[in-house]
Amino acid sequence: MPARALTSSGSIKIFVVAKSGWGKTRFAGTSPGRGLFIRPPVDYTDSINLEDRSRHKEWVVTDWTQMEEVQEHLRHEGKELYDWVWFDSISAYQDIGLDDLWDVIITEKPHRKRYGMDKGDYWINMQRLGRWVRDIAALSDSGAFNFGITAWPAELSPSPEDDEQPQKLMPWVQGKNMAMKMCGYCNIVAFGDFTEKGTRKLLFMEDERLYAKTQFDATTVPGSFKAANYKIINPTMPKLIEMIAKSGGPDGSTSNGRPRRRSTKRRTTTARKGA
Repeated sequence: MPARALTSSGSIKIFVVAKSGWGKTRFAGTSPGRGLFIRPPVDYTDSINLEDRSRHKEWVVTDWTQMEEVQEHLRHEGKELYDWVWFDSISAYQDIGLDDLWDVIITEKPHRKRYGMDKGDYWINMQRLGRWVRDIAALSDSGAFNFGITAWPAELSPSPEDDEQPQKLMPWVQGKNMAMKMCGYCNIVAFGDFTEKGTRKLLFMEDERLYAKTQFDATTVPGSFKAANYKIINPTMPKLIEMIAKSGGPDGSTSNGRPRRRSTKRRTTTARKGA
């Protein structure tokens, strides 16, 4: 393939990391346009504001077969049906996926039930999770849809090969290198926290306590790298999208907070709801 001019990925790919109860799902629910929430049965969308709920759909996934169905649905219908796709949450689903894998293993090899899971089983689950996120992130490129992931925090090393490096709060994704790999698929990693007055805030600058990043100058004053400029107080997705648009971020109309213009051709396939 010949060299070409630099291009934008055309989509926002954001990883939101915060402890349970901070408001990750409610924040994601403010995404403009139509959204799909992919969630395990142990996580919920109850916190999404009523005015936002009517614009979104959910798909409850209980095993890897359903995760593959979601991927195929997005491959064929995602660009037409959704402005935002949220995996809410990766931390909660990884155990659901592992349970599904274990059920298959003990069905095929009943004697394994006596001894429990080994490292190889965890590795298979990690490999599937990494491939799924990578493929959905790739589908979102060129403006097909924007992609978001939520996770709980865990103290991990940003560089697993460097045992001397202090651990930081990072996304809780099981397996060596997995947290950093997932962060690498995103152009924003944001950490949810609270101000001293108890107001929610979203941080985009890494410090000695947490890992975060932004590949846009969306939250900064041009030419300034002060930590105070890398945060949003009372965050919503429209606030973030407006900042990204001002920075010259991803191409496409969703960057300025308005849903992408749709084809007038009617589609018959819709996301089914999980049980």
